[in-house]
Amino acid sequence: SMKTDTGEDSFPASYWEEHKGILLGDAYQVAVKIKSSEAGLYMIRMENASIIRKNAQFIKSSMLTMIAEGATEEAHGLVIREEIDKFRMLFRHWVSTFERDEFEDEWGLF
Repeated sequence: SMKTDTGEDSFPASYWEEHKGILLGDAYQVAVKIKSSEAGLYMIRMENASIIRKNAQFIKSSMLTMIAEGATEEAHGLVIREEIDKFRMLFRHWVSTFERDEFEDEWGLF
């Protein structure tokens, strides 16, 4: 395993390979959720938007950890974080276009 600046063992390379797979899966799911939201009930669209937000936030925060642990190049991680910030602005506009309908969320979230 790699040593951090404090001399402590960090996560093994296999952990980071698995983590990268999770991040790619989350990124892929963002695209799927956007596509499946284009036609649907307000509640479904908001549910998909919540998943997209969670995935994007996880990817963005993971970049800082991966940079700190040496699991990715700093420049690459920072580019991904910047792109997520740009995406967030587009996302906010997209969600503002959702029109409420008469259906209610049984959980009271939307």
